[in-house]
This record gives sequence, structure tokens and C-alpha cells, in this order.
Amino acid sequence: MVLMQEHKADQHAGQEEEEGFNFFTWLYNLFAGGSEEKSVKVEEAESWDSEIPGGGWSSETKTTNTHSTTTVEQCSRDRCFTEPQPHKATKYHYVLNTKDEFKRELIKDGPLYTSYFIYEDFTWFFTYWPEQAYNYQWGSLQGGHAVVLIGWESSCTYHGEKIRIPGQNDAVRQRSSSESVLCHGECWHLRNTWGDEWGDKGYFRMVDDMLTGPEGYHLHIASAAADGPKTVQEKATV
Repeated sequence: MVLMQEHKADQHAGQEEEEGFNFFTWLYNLFAGGSEEKSVKVEEAESWDSEIPGGGWSSETKTTNTHSTTTVEQCSRDRCFTEPQPHKATKYHYVLNTKDEFKRELIKDGPLYTSYFIYEDFTWFFTYWPEQAYNYQWGSLQGGHAVVLIGWESSCTYHGEKIRIPGQNDAVRQRSSSESVLCHGECWHLRNTWGDEWGDKGYFRMVDDMLTGPEGYHLHIASAAADGPKTVQEKATV
């Protein structure tokens, strides 16, 4: 869709700069004690990449400047697979970490951002079982991480029983020398940001309870989804 926007060369001087939502900056502010609603200047924020198989969005902005008119080409989903581009979103909403809410969001609007706490056994697990689902078993808290949730699978292999996640005042669970029991159950399918050499070609799985389990049994921090591509409006120059 092409929009024609009338401008005068000297109009809108000093107007508020366009801003875009960046989940990673928002998550940092959440940990650092900053404002959750703080926006990030588009030209300073790192764009989030939406090249997600089967559900990515992309946009390419083309402008033609004249004395009074700027032509702006908006996002077209027809180009998603041939011209993938990062894009911004100015509006977003939080997503509750329940199975029903996650699945409803995925079906309705596609992939979304989610974040969780990482323990010692996370990277260790995917070194040996990249195609299986992570289920916390041992180790201390290492920090937080944000990824893209792209779907779920009805049957995944994971190790050990679902156990309570240690709290700040609990003793750290130690790695067991005995082999863990293999179990099967539903899991979330996610895309990481560590390159395609990690995990299952850059993707990985987590047991459902790791993100949407009851209190004390999940690692979830927060989740958010964009309400759509950013509307691009550029002021014409003489």
C-alpha cells in the first residue's frame, strides 16, 4: 500500500522524534529498575529481526522527495520471504505466561518475545541434546535471557521429573552422577539469538512448565508481543 502524505518544507520542525518498542531494552530497564514504558529512539535502538520461518514480517521503506510530497511504501506481507528486513513497533502488549494465552497469541498474531531465568544446566544440556526439550535439573541462577517463541509441540523428549526451581534462600541443586529418566510431554519451540551453530540450528525447545508452569516451577520473567509493524512517516526535504 502506498500512502501520499502532504508536507511543507518548514512544517513540524522540532516535533517529537519517532520512537519504537525494543523488547531487549525494555527487559534491561525491568532488571535495572528503569521505567517499563520507556521508549527507545529508532535511530539508536537495535532493531529486532523478525525473520521467523512461516510467520515473519518485513518491510522496506522507499521514499521519493519533492517540494511538497513524500511517498512512503508500507509493510507488505507478500515480500516477507523475498525481502526480509528488521522493523520496529510502536505499540505492544504483555502476554500472560499461561498455555492458553501463549497459544492464543501464537495463533492470532504469530511469534512473540519471551524471557526467562537461566541456570547452569541450560547451556550444558543443549551441548549434548540440542533437539530435546530443556527441563531444569541442577545448578545456580546465572541471569536472564530473551528469545522468540515461535510455537509448541505436543510430544518432546526431556530429562528428569519436573521439580521446583530453587529460590534465593534455597540450597543449589548439584548435578547428579546417575542418568536422568527420559520423559515425554508438551514443549515450547523457540528461536535463540546465539547463531545457527547453537542448539537445533539456532532453535531449541523447553518443557511447557519452564515457561507456563505453576508458581515455583517456571523460569518465566515476562513476555510481550508487538501490535503490528511501525508506521513510517518521513518529512519531505526541499
